[in-house]
Amino acid sequence: MAVMGALASGLLIIGSAAALDITRLHSMQQSLQEAADAAALIGAIEYNKSTENVDAVVAKSVSQQPISDENGVTLSTPVVGNNTTTEAVTVQLDASVSMYMGAVFGQSHRPIRAVSTASYGGESFEPMTIMFVLDASGSMNARMQGKKRIRVLEDTVKGLFAETEERYGNDQAVQESLRTGMNAYAWYIHNESTQAIAPGWSHIVDNVDGLRLSNGTIPALAMEQAFDFLIADRTGDGADHKQFLVFMTDGEVDDHLTVRGDTDNTGRSFTQRTLDTCQDAKNNGIIVLGVGMSAPVSSQDLLLQCASPDVSLESYSAEAQSLDQKCANLNIGTNRQDCVAGKQNYFSNNGRIDDFEVALAQAFPQSQPVAIRITN
Repeated sequence: MAVMGALASGLLIIGSAAALDITRLHSMQQSLQEAADAAALIGAIEYNKSTENVDAVVAKSVSQQPISDENGVTLSTPVVGNNTTTEAVTVQLDASVSMYMGAVFGQSHRPIRAVSTASYGGESFEPMTIMFVLDASGSMNARMQGKKRIRVLEDTVKGLFAETEERYGNDQAVQESLRTGMNAYAWYIHNESTQAIAPGWSHIVDNVDGLRLSNGTIPALAMEQAFDFLIADRTGDGADHKQFLVFMTDGEVDDHLTVRGDTDNTGRSFTQRTLDTCQDAKNNGIIVLGVGMSAPVSSQDLLLQCASPDVSLESYSAEAQSLDQKCANLNIGTNRQDCVAGKQNYFSNNGRIDDFEVALAQAFPQSQPVAIRITN
């Protein structure tokens, strides 16, 4: 029994050590693949901007991955390849992993390899059109987090496109794939700030700094015009574009005011007209993003009802329509909770500057490397 127990214990120890080796090898292989994927993405992003520093950027990316700090793992210099025909960067990573049990059989280290390919190029940038409808009422002079709200708005919109430029440089294909326009409003549409939908974003960046503030908050007219711009753009260069309508406000709609020259004779309030425009947009496949900046409750409700449901946003599903119905009846039962929960990624209102940035980044894929994707 003692002899058999000793033999069994020995086999158990050997088996456990072998299992540890296999588990370790599998874990390191996964980590190496993750490092290769990350390096390929970074390499593709860098190559899309410049061909000079790709090797250095890839090497730095690998050095920052968890596997580079693993005990008993020795990484070789990354091998970087670029195929200009397929517009893809390939990264090959080789490593040597120390084994616990392998040393007994003369294999103290085992080699592993990971290869990852990432595509780049303007053609893979998802074509999209963004129409901004921005509050330029007097209350935007109020401060939040030490800055005027209007400055937060301006800085964030410019920051969104600054990141786009950082990722894609001046790639002409990206410029043509991203179309933007802008309306600013207070009591009426600020026509001097209106920017028709056009390729790129320089016309937005150049004009968002000069928004003139005035009294009154009536978004309906600007929303209606923005919707018309988006629909019209579908018959031109924006025919195949995914469309976004960004509606931002920090104040309650002034339904008691009248606007000279307004020809709507349906008797609808400005709030109702805004809601109707949001629904028309969603019915036409336009993704509506509602962003509040320290807005009162009435404006929160308006933004919540306007915003597209957070249901992948790829198609306006039955689930999304059901959520919209709940948001249209916020005072019934738990509808408000359901509405807020369903749209939380596309609505912000707690007065933090980064809320606007996060909301925009989540909504617009061009702030992420969508033009750079793993293809292997």
